Amino acid sequence: MRKVPFTMSGEATTRPVPLAAQWRPLTDRLDRFAGPVFILPAVLVILAFSIFPLLASLYVSLSRLSFSEGGVQLRFVGLDNYAKLLVGIDRAHFLGVTRAINPVSAAILVAVAAGFVYLLVRYALSGRRTPWGWWAARSRR
Repeated sequence: MRKVPFTMSGEATTRPVPLAAQWRPLTDRLDRFAGPVFILPAVLVILAFSIFPLLASLYVSLSRLSFSEGGVQLRFVGLDNYAKLLVGIDRAHFLGVTRAINPVSAAILVAVAAGFVYLLVRYALSGRRTPWGWWAARSRR
């Protein structure tokens, strides 16, 4: 490495800096940001294609959709659609029409419950208990 001589005044002598060395900091910065600059448009396009349908479906879920001759009409109703899903339009038929339990349906209900209890007790008392349950023990056979 060459030493820069000092003049009598104690200051270093200046020498001309090549033009390529002057541009080196700028090109280093451009190289450092090249990856994100090229990736950013692709990421924005993917986000636009994934977020736009989400926002459009959210708006449609908060609107009343009706078909007309000219196309489709959307009228904003807020959370009314979700209230109808929660409590139903006709409360008497929301979960279906239920009738009083007769002896035949009670016998079927008791038989199904007893079958489930039998399977659960048999599994619990067997030595093949796994965290995943009966299906995992059966698949190992």
